[in-house]
Amino acid sequence: MKRDLPYESIILFMKQTLSQLIVDAIWHQLATSPPVFMTPDKAKGKPFTITDVSEDRVSVKHGKVQHISKESFRRTIEYLIANNCVSVPTACDIRASKSGGGPLDIASRVPQNNKADMVIPYVLPILAHLGIVSIKPTRRNAAWLNL
Repeated sequence: MKRDLPYESIILFMKQTLSQLIVDAIWHQLATSPPVFMTPDKAKGKPFTITDVSEDRVSVKHGKVQHISKESFRRTIEYLIANNCVSVPTACDIRASKSGGGPLDIASRVPQNNKADMVIPYVLPILAHLGIVSIKPTRRNAAWLNL
């Protein structure tokens, strides 16, 4: 007996697969990234650097060293795809906050050691450098995919 997958399951699988393919394709380029990045907010932006790239995470230094999983990059791209954030008019607000943040911020977080640190201010500039996303650095900060 043939069993059909629900339409929503197929779409979700396609979004997850596409986001994973994008991250896998760009991951090796992280090691050759520029020496200094800036977090997305033009008025409050802070510098950070990539200090290490491994198979499943990147380490950034912004006063302290923070490890960001490859899954955070995949989740960020998946969120932008799922919410049709593909141009300035349909851009998604970043709304990063240590105390919760907006949907994009929350989507990018991967729990590690029973906590999920804010990573979106570091993920987006890295993806922007690689040409995957664009960022509106003025208030209301927003991001969208470059398709």
